[in-house]
Amino acid sequence: MDTFTTSTRIRELQSALDKVEGIGGRNVNLYFWGSGVSAIRLEIEYRETPCYSSERHEFIKRLTHDELADGWDNVPADPDVWLDTAMTEALTWIAQIPSQAEREHNAFVRQVGRLIDSGRDIGIDVAFLNPLTDMMTRLSENILEDKRGQL
Repeated sequence: MDTFTTSTRIRELQSALDKVEGIGGRNVNLYFWGSGVSAIRLEIEYRETPCYSSERHEFIKRLTHDELADGWDNVPADPDVWLDTAMTEALTWIAQIPSQAEREHNAFVRQVGRLIDSGRDIGIDVAFLNPLTDMMTRLSENILEDKRGQL
């Protein structure tokens, strides 16, 4: 894969990531190293919201110097094939980023879970926590359906 094609593919990944609504901290990076463990590393990251403190997700693919030299079964790895495959997998990963509504729902379920755990840690009565646990279970089971007003 030549430099122009590589640059074009990186811009395509960044463009796909930029189209995802409601996320922040969008970065697509490709690194090459002459020493160390990794020879090539493709890294994509985003945050669930524009807020810096929100949940961070990342996609990382790396080709080590050993894999580049020895490959698999003593056949040297082809960096062009590896990079093309990694970029295709990255594009699939970006396409599978949950919608903004799903991310908000997941964040709420995580917060309820933390609240329940915190209540247990400080000795809140189980009778008080059970309705929260039931609510969290229903939220988790109905994550892809809009059940507003039915809880």
